[in-house]
Amino acid sequence: MAANLSQQELADRQQFHNTMRAYFDSINQAPAPPYTIIGPYVYDNSYNCFGYAVYDPAWEDQNDPYTQRGRINAQSWDQLDDDFDRRKFYRIDFNTPRQANDVEVYQAPHNTGPSHAHKILDPVSGLCASKQEGQGLIQHDQYLLTSHMPNDPSSFKYGALVALYRRDEAEHNRRWVKTKSNRKVRAKDAEKTKSGRGYQLKKTVKGGGVGKSSRRGKATTKSGQKTRGLDAPGAVQQRGLFHDDDAPPVKKRGGLLRKIICFARRRARH
Repeated sequence: MAANLSQQELADRQQFHNTMRAYFDSINQAPAPPYTIIGPYVYDNSYNCFGYAVYDPAWEDQNDPYTQRGRINAQSWDQLDDDFDRRKFYRIDFNTPRQANDVEVYQAPHNTGPSHAHKILDPVSGLCASKQEGQGLIQHDQYLLTSHMPNDPSSFKYGALVALYRRDEAEHNRRWVKTKSNRKVRAKDAEKTKSGRGYQLKKTVKGGGVGKSSRRGKATTKSGQKTRGLDAPGAVQQRGLFHDDDAPPVKKRGGLLRKIICFARRRARH
């Protein structure tokens, strides 16, 4: 395979090995690195470990950007749960027997959020695969990346495995629906249309209502206050996928015609 690589790919591949060597003592003694680079190595920062772990070409849908490979920049567990939810992955009990395509997530001792993720390829042998930041996509043993940094037992690159996620299409379909404009929204934020044949965003929610958002991302509450569309009660936060045509219409009051009618009625009384 190496013979088919360009000079740049060979240089990038060697740089990656040098970087990985700094992570694991065993690489210095082993006749071969305890991991395998998957396919011709090319530096690629367009996706990361979390985005790779929940991606499979067989799951791609051109109409759903969350089924495509990309970056998930979750800084907290709540953010990761939310991002994985959009991609049909849900946290399950960590002691559940592993299955192929399950995702295990790491947490470093110095971090309160997730630090890395890998997908399980073979639960029997413990073979996994993960993306190393902007660098190599590798196959490795389930616990290889929990190793401590060389000569420092208290320091870890990624930390320990602490969470387990599994793809669940049925659960996803319970949580999400499509609106009449074919946009995916959370079921809790949607209601049936008058015809009963589709869904739309709820016109009102407890504590206020959400009006039609403007092109600048604004929405109007019942009290008339303007707020950012993505922060408005009941608004669906989909990182750039909040569409104006999904927001329920607001009945406009007042206007010139209304004033003319009111004036005519007053004149008629006198």
